[in-house]
Amino acid sequence: MFARARSAARDAFVAGLDQAERNEWPYDFRNTAHDGQLPPECDWRIWLMMAGRGFGKTRAGAEWVRDIAETNRDARVALVAASLGEARAVMVEGDSGILACSPPDRRPAYEPSLRRLRWANGAQATLFSAAEAESLRGPQHSHAWCDELAKWSNARGRAISAWDNLQLGLRLGPNQQVLATTTPRARRPPPGVRRSTSKRERRSGRLSMQLQHCRLFATNDGNRRRLVSFGCHGKGSWLRNPFSSRRKSGILATGPADCFLATLWVES
Repeated sequence: MFARARSAARDAFVAGLDQAERNEWPYDFRNTAHDGQLPPECDWRIWLMMAGRGFGKTRAGAEWVRDIAETNRDARVALVAASLGEARAVMVEGDSGILACSPPDRRPAYEPSLRRLRWANGAQATLFSAAEAESLRGPQHSHAWCDELAKWSNARGRAISAWDNLQLGLRLGPNQQVLATTTPRARRPPPGVRRSTSKRERRSGRLSMQLQHCRLFATNDGNRRRLVSFGCHGKGSWLRNPFSSRRKSGILATGPADCFLATLWVES
């Protein structure tokens, strides 16, 4: 990574850039991002970035959305936060939000009254509140960024409904993906990632925690009946509902030999 290169090497590299390349340099996230902020290289459907404050989750989410929108004119992205106010203040207008991360000549048009961002190539992103689960029932999307998932209120099952509706609406394009960024939230039982103790799951293969660079991956197993689940990256791993605290088996995923099980606890 450029950020880890020696000062002399960095200076020499920058000196060789022309003016146009220097203008573009601050907006190429790969130049400054650490490994945990970059998308998985495998074929994934759900990417859970669960890390503490200062990790760079918001910047990573904004840059991921920007990259999708700028390279795919047909992209329809859902931006989902605990409330519309937080979606605007953090995901769109924040210091690390989409508008701040975008180069001036490629900045999307923001239409607050329509809760929408529009890029010049036709790509769009729409803001949603997880507290209004029904608003996600009809719209279709190709991608989604869910921010502070652990903060979503699950009173009367609203968080579960919002997640379910979002997943069922992900049916545009050939490769639907969801990025969920969140800070772990303490509660009892312990928060965050937990190892499964189910006998059936233990028989499915070696269950090992793979929290590399604070990232969790989910494979797309093609079974659309259970898109409500966060998944496990690996053969013999089990998918589970991210809002469920019950220890019950999910759907067997396929993939490489290593596997892990993740459950995100949400404050109800």
